[in-house]
Amino acid sequence: KQIAPPPFPDLQDMAQRREYNKAVDHYAARRYPEAMAQLKSLIDFVAWPGGEMHHAVALCYAQSAIHSGQHSAGKAILEELVAALQSRVRGEPPVVGRGTAPDPMAPDRAQDLIWKAQVQLGVVLGEMKDYDGKVQVLRSVATEMERKFGRQHRETLVAKAALANGYGSMQNAHEQHRLLEEVVADYRAMKTPDSDIELLRAQGNLANAYGLLQMHEPQRELLEKVLAAKQESCGAENIELARTLHNLSLAYGSLKEYDKKLAALQRSLLIKQKHYGVTAYENVVSLRAVAGAHQDLASERAKLGDTEGRDRHLKEYIKLVEQAAVILRAQPNASVHAYDLEKLATAIKTAAAEMQRPAVAVKEKAISPTAAAVGLAPPLVASHF
Repeated sequence: KQIAPPPFPDLQDMAQRREYNKAVDHYAARRYPEAMAQLKSLIDFVAWPGGEMHHAVALCYAQSAIHSGQHSAGKAILEELVAALQSRVRGEPPVVGRGTAPDPMAPDRAQDLIWKAQVQLGVVLGEMKDYDGKVQVLRSVATEMERKFGRQHRETLVAKAALANGYGSMQNAHEQHRLLEEVVADYRAMKTPDSDIELLRAQGNLANAYGLLQMHEPQRELLEKVLAAKQESCGAENIELARTLHNLSLAYGSLKEYDKKLAALQRSLLIKQKHYGVTAYENVVSLRAVAGAHQDLASERAKLGDTEGRDRHLKEYIKLVEQAAVILRAQPNASVHAYDLEKLATAIKTAAAEMQRPAVAVKEKAISPTAAAVGLAPPLVASHF
């Protein structure tokens, strides 16, 4: 989701504040490359390393990088921030950047900012599919936060939930389930309201763990409860609902309720398109997921020998895959997506070739093993963190 940038610290001069506000305007308008360029100039030439401004600017930069798919750039900035903050914790005098005033910071404050930056770093590592790195970073953060704040503290629980998601990405469903059961129980012990967004996210991720454990009925039931609570709390078109709908579609698919799966994914896509814009990079996963749902339904129609029904869904499949490819090719770092673009092209050719053959009714066989193998399916879950 699009996280609000940190507020600009009061210690900096007005010229720097204006530059930061320009970057935030770009970020709010989802002009992420422009936001990154503006923020990078502040980090390189103005920011005082390891200070409050460096922290605010670097987090906004990393979030812009995630939204634009430039994960390596976000990772590098966060690692630089953590190193600068660690020097503050050690009591080393910082090097003043050009045009800045002294920015004192107590070691405890620096340590708190390190943990916040490391949680964001864990998110970036997950986006880069470095799940081992994500778990390693977040395990350390969660342990240190629990030692300082205690187990029943919001900062601790957010870090533990992120760690649980890392285990889920590694298909370690049992550890993900264990941690999230603890997180939900601790939120309850804190008398957290049922509408609290962090509790709802933890419950959504617990449902994801049920899915990995092949417990699809409990997965669906919990996600439907989370969806209803989020809708009542946040509204029917809030971006929070998009993730829950995506994960609910996976439960429907596992239960072979393919029409419900498609409807949930279509609603999720519409929410994201309204929130991010139709051509935004964030829509690629949802476009591919809706395409995959049409592929499921095409397979079901083919099993019944319904050529017309199969082809109707395959046409939608091709259209959605082409939309995803157009978005990827328009990215400033399109070369990074070359492998995905190749897979999408293969998927289109496979579906088009399938439409040249009549559907033959069968009992179990899907329309095309090749079509299922092209890797069009979305990630197993959309993390609520």
